[in-house]
Amino acid sequence: MTDIYHHLSQPCMRESSTEALREMSRDCDAAVSGLLAGMRAMGSMAFWACTSEDYAEELAKDDLRDLGESLMYLPRIVQALSENANNADFELRQREAKVRK
Repeated sequence: MTDIYHHLSQPCMRESSTEALREMSRDCDAAVSGLLAGMRAMGSMAFWACTSEDYAEELAKDDLRDLGESLMYLPRIVQALSENANNADFELRQREAKVRK
């Protein structure tokens, strides 16, 4: 089954330049950190919103539905970005090993 992960992941790193790999690794790592921070903030927001007396039940229901929709996609996006960063780092290490020989 194809999902967002398959559209985001970059399995073939050998054809990328060293600079492009460095950029991909850096950018994907930064995106992973940012997305994880956002998910933590969403969880905190959802938790504390439930304890507020001024938070209308209908608004809470709408917000939770939107939060749930977002969270269905975010883990696969984070996984693809993390894999891209790991693959770029691996390819960079392979290139560095060849240079040392």
